[in-house]
Amino acid sequence: MKRAGTVRRGRDATKDRGTAAVSGKPGQPDQPSRASRRGAGGDGAGGGRGAGGVVVKFEPFYRVARRIPRGKVATYGQVAALAGRPRGARLCGYALSALRNTVHDVPWQRVLGARGAGRAGISLRDPVGAAAQRALLEREGVLVDARGRVELARFGWRRVVAPR
Repeated sequence: MKRAGTVRRGRDATKDRGTAAVSGKPGQPDQPSRASRRGAGGDGAGGGRGAGGVVVKFEPFYRVARRIPRGKVATYGQVAALAGRPRGARLCGYALSALRNTVHDVPWQRVLGARGAGRAGISLRDPVGAAAQRALLEREGVLVDARGRVELARFGWRRVVAPR
């Protein structure tokens, strides 16, 4: 509720004007909106989209995921390390989630979150997506327990990261 005579600052200051976000501080130049800083793709990844709508910036993650054989799984951290981003497990998750609603050949279901004690698990919060991932893994012969976990000793992809 806006009271008469009040000044709106920060993000709320631009709601009524429909202009790019401003800093809200006197003497500061106007800043471009977050959407315009993203680039032409508008995907939030800072890069454009390639064939089928796949984010080009995430291609190193997709290349590694394509190398995981059927019946094997890898963790987000393992894929990130092999893609040259040793602390990029979260970014790997973003890359795979960017595949939603695109045409691609990336076996996203084979990448799971690390759970400790030699296990990895389905990380999707969406019950429909988690069920789809589970079904795809089981079709490949991967045993998934009732809690959505997989034993890495049996189904883990043993790809050694070369030391630098």
